[in-house]
Amino acid sequence: MDYFIMCPERQIHTVGKLASASQRGSVSLANLTRKEIERITHTMSFYVQDAFQIEYPDLIQAGRLLVSGKLKAIMSQYQSDVIFKPLMLIEEKKKRQELYYLTAAPLLEGVVTETKQEHPEYRTKDVVDEAKAGNARIFSTGKYGRQLYVRLDVAESILRRDPYGVWFEKVRVESAGIKETGKNDAKES
Repeated sequence: MDYFIMCPERQIHTVGKLASASQRGSVSLANLTRKEIERITHTMSFYVQDAFQIEYPDLIQAGRLLVSGKLKAIMSQYQSDVIFKPLMLIEEKKKRQELYYLTAAPLLEGVVTETKQEHPEYRTKDVVDEAKAGNARIFSTGKYGRQLYVRLDVAESILRRDPYGVWFEKVRVESAGIKETGKNDAKES
């Protein structure tokens, strides 16, 4: 089975700094762990700073991945233990609000390794161990789980629904010690 890193399209100018609506101080979503996200019980609100011609694609990197309602609905169908917490982005000057979801996928340790070899068909050096991934269709690794890995069926389902600003980078797969290679390193919407 093929796996991809789901990431925001690079050419889209999205949300930069966020400031908490309650404190108006800088907030780093990047340092939230899955357990901390799980304990959130309310809709968080953040002011968008430097909001000149901001676009609101279906996927935003703001320290952690924020997904639109459309992506949340698709991802929920494939992996029930992905955590989604509502997060309101507010452009105060433009009087605009956009609802997104802070995402925390299950953390799978030892599933992804990094190879030292560069390969012309892959942009990333990540290698997914298919046996260790098991039935996981959406997962992340590391303490903070900032990178989201999705299985081919999830990526195809998302692409069929015409997402805006979502990019998939294909990763190498190791299956029982055999490395698989493919022709396409990325799929773009």
